[in-house]
Amino acid sequence: MATKQAIPTESADYSPQKLIDSRNEQLLRVRRVCDSVGVSKTTWYKWVQEGKAPKGIRLSPGITVWRKSDIDAFIAQLIQEGGENE
Repeated sequence: MATKQAIPTESADYSPQKLIDSRNEQLLRVRRVCDSVGVSKTTWYKWVQEGKAPKGIRLSPGITVWRKSDIDAFIAQLIQEGGENE
């Protein structure tokens, strides 16, 4: 009978360098996200809490960022849904 081996796990590395992938993806602070989407910070955080918008990456207690690609995809989804409502 074969024995199960534990799969080694590494602790999550949320260092800024590790968060930027090989394409050097931009990380956006909340102000840039809100400017891009066209909503207030209050609305943005409400959407995140409700699961309507992507969750950010918390770098420190006072700094949360979002991947630009996630925000671009979110905006594309909003545009598509807006077109379906017309």
